[in-house]
Amino acid sequence: MPTQEITPTRSVLLEVKKKIKLSKSGYKIMKMKRDGLIIEFFEVMEKAKQMRGSVLSDYETAMSKIAIARAVEGAIAVKSAAYALKADPQVKLGSKSIMGMMVPKVECAIIHTPMPEKGYGVISTSAYIEEAAHAFEKLLETLVRAAEIETTMKKLLDEIEKTKRRVNALEFKVIPELQEAESFIEFRLQEMERENTIRLKHLKKKGAERDEAAAEKPVKKAPVRTVEAEEPAAEKPKAVKKVKAAAEPEPVKAVPVEKPVKAEAPAEKPKKVKAEEEDLSGEGSESDSPDLKLRRNLWQSGYRYRRIYGKEKITVAFIGAKVGAFVCADPYVRKSDEALMKKGWTIIRFANAEFTDGKKEAKTVMDAVDANLRKPPETKKKPVKKSK
Repeated sequence: MPTQEITPTRSVLLEVKKKIKLSKSGYKIMKMKRDGLIIEFFEVMEKAKQMRGSVLSDYETAMSKIAIARAVEGAIAVKSAAYALKADPQVKLGSKSIMGMMVPKVECAIIHTPMPEKGYGVISTSAYIEEAAHAFEKLLETLVRAAEIETTMKKLLDEIEKTKRRVNALEFKVIPELQEAESFIEFRLQEMERENTIRLKHLKKKGAERDEAAAEKPVKKAPVRTVEAEEPAAEKPKAVKKVKAAAEPEPVKAVPVEKPVKAEAPAEKPKKVKAEEEDLSGEGSESDSPDLKLRRNLWQSGYRYRRIYGKEKITVAFIGAKVGAFVCADPYVRKSDEALMKKGWTIIRFANAEFTDGKKEAKTVMDAVDANLRKPPETKKKPVKKSK
């Protein structure tokens, strides 16, 4: 089963595990059958050896008896006695099972014929012809048994060969391919789980950065205007007409003065929380991303930097020392690196796969920063004017 045609899902993994279990149980049964057939073959082979010896001995005895009968009675008398036979030999064919394989079973029904039923007279023939007939009847019975055993042995050989091929196919092809498919599916499922975990971490990190940026922005509030109550101007007393009897002037009613409304104190600006100190002050964990490990080690060593700097999005940038460090999938140089190097920048790239705990990488970046800061500033040489 090629791994390119497999869909790495949990249902397919369960099916593959069931197939592996079934193949192993089938392999065990076929192996036991093969061993049983081999044992039966050796037993039949011993019988075949004995039967072959019996056939040879009976054949030699029969040929010697017929030779004596020909010598005494003559060939014509022997042939006439043979042609006088009326009963033909009969056998019964059957079958039996050996380890689930059907083999023939042959039984002799009529082989030995009594003297009166042979068809030739007793007076006209001698005892030599009777002995030869009895020897050939015995030889025929032995040949029938030998045929049964030889056929059984050949069928056993063919069945052993088939079973052996099936056992080898299960052991060296089917089961290894299924196990390879199982390991491939498990590896892909683990990789997909790791990808989902990293994706969730990045989403969580972006959400935290968004919340921090929102907290750093001051809340703008509309300015509160203070309204001061103006004191009303004193009303002029109305002119009183002179009457014969002098009237007292009417009292002036006092107008209540509203108290000035105090302006609300402006809301205090939220204190700026340094995200770098919160994220990088601790020891961290093994599941942290490589760029976080690098920034944490640099921060704890006292080096301050800029994150995701410029259009090149440098992971860690030291602007004064002109040192930039990237943490990426592969450490190959990009065109953007060549443009920065022309401007005097030192570019360092770290591969994710080769990243360690971050201390070694941070040491490389710090050495580059220190080396660039120790360099004397380049001074442009002024052109010397040639005197005419």
